[in-house]
Amino acid sequence: MSTRLPQPFRYRGRWRAQVTLKNGERSSEDFDSFAQAKLWIADMLANRNAENEPLLGGPTQARLADMLDHYVRHTTLAKGGAVQEINRANHYLVVAGLPELALWESADGTQAVVTLTRKHAMKREGRGDTAAVTPQKRRGPRSESGVLPSGFAQHNEVRSRASHPRTYELYTTLANKCASQITGADMRVLHTTMTAEGYSAMPMFCFRSMSSSIIACA
Repeated sequence: MSTRLPQPFRYRGRWRAQVTLKNGERSSEDFDSFAQAKLWIADMLANRNAENEPLLGGPTQARLADMLDHYVRHTTLAKGGAVQEINRANHYLVVAGLPELALWESADGTQAVVTLTRKHAMKREGRGDTAAVTPQKRRGPRSESGVLPSGFAQHNEVRSRASHPRTYELYTTLANKCASQITGADMRVLHTTMTAEGYSAMPMFCFRSMSSSIIACA
């Protein structure tokens, strides 16, 4: 496809600017001067190209963790089993250095996906408690503030990694891998490994659904 910028042309005594939009349709506008028409063309093409930019840089740049983070924040609320899906995604977010996510429900019943840190902060604000508390992994019994005690969290984390070493190794590898590089074989190995180590694996169709939420660039 030619990269030559469309040029205005004379039409009924004025300058007509015309561009082809991303859906193949043409848009045109008439101006009194050549310069005005050319500026309109440049603006229209800039907007068209911005609309075509892929989310997260596209699958050749977005890691699986980035993809899951985007998916959970923008899609999970519209589905059933949101809490379970968020918890599963958090395995990949944490090992990729991204914040854990959580489901928050306000007093009027409105739900939103927020970071786990933000959820704890909003709980404290609701009780009028302004003391800073560092949230920990959400496993086991919680304190009154809804935060797992630090010592117990560390114990759980170490125990979980020791019991499922290969699974955590795969979490880290896949989470930091570009989405375009992840294959069906990778997913089958993960599924088999999680099952062998006693974990409930995320169904493979979930990954396909998540993948479709990333727009690939042309």
